[in-house]
Amino acid sequence: MSKNIKTKSEITTMKKAAKILSAALSFAQTIAKPGMTTKELDLAVEKFILDRGGKPGFKGYLGFPATICKAVNDEIVHGIPDDTPLQEGDIITVDCGVLLDGYNSDSAVSFAIGEIPKETQHFMDVCQQALYEGIKMIKPGVKTGDLGHKIQTFIESNGYYVFKDLIGHGIGKKLWEEPQVPNFGTPNTGVELKPGMVICVEPIIGQSTNKMITLEDNWTIVTQDMSLGCQFEHMILITKTGCEVLTKRADESIPI
Repeated sequence: MSKNIKTKSEITTMKKAAKILSAALSFAQTIAKPGMTTKELDLAVEKFILDRGGKPGFKGYLGFPATICKAVNDEIVHGIPDDTPLQEGDIITVDCGVLLDGYNSDSAVSFAIGEIPKETQHFMDVCQQALYEGIKMIKPGVKTGDLGHKIQTFIESNGYYVFKDLIGHGIGKKLWEEPQVPNFGTPNTGVELKPGMVICVEPIIGQSTNKMITLEDNWTIVTQDMSLGCQFEHMILITKTGCEVLTKRADESIPI
């Protein structure tokens, strides 16, 4: 059996890891408030995961020191939680993973802290809808280039930008496995999706630029012009007839 095709027992374990993770991300959304630091948010999410029998999948991965990757405002991905309080009007991405019985889950959600301008909400909505547009087309026979093209076209038609160095991936015993799942592409190119594959699809977009800078911590990536970044990510099982979103949150409605 191909290393990218998961067995029934592997899928069962990954579904359990995904369920803990999706609940943890919903929990993060409910507790994140103005005045709370991202370090406090990180510790709360870590406790939530440990209390349910999982382990933080990111902590220690390539030396990353925390449970969540946080990205606030102009941060795009991989921010290390710190003592800076969240403020009314911020937007934040919480990207997180859960390791359970040797298997990984990975998902990310972006949301507002308090009230935000309509144009900021639209930017976030487009990022989330780009993920949903991709999910709608996932089924056996679709290629990663088809998926990437769909996501890219949707994002760019709304006037936003794709960070082409930041892509989705397969997942399993390792957090990052083949195939690569870019948010851009040419139709009918790339890896063909097959039943039993589990992939992470994660549109990562910029409000006014596709240029980015890695900060001195060698983790945090920000927009070059200090404009907003956004990310949404789901872990998806390819089924015989379509797909199943393993990290769907209980309060989330996915229009498929």
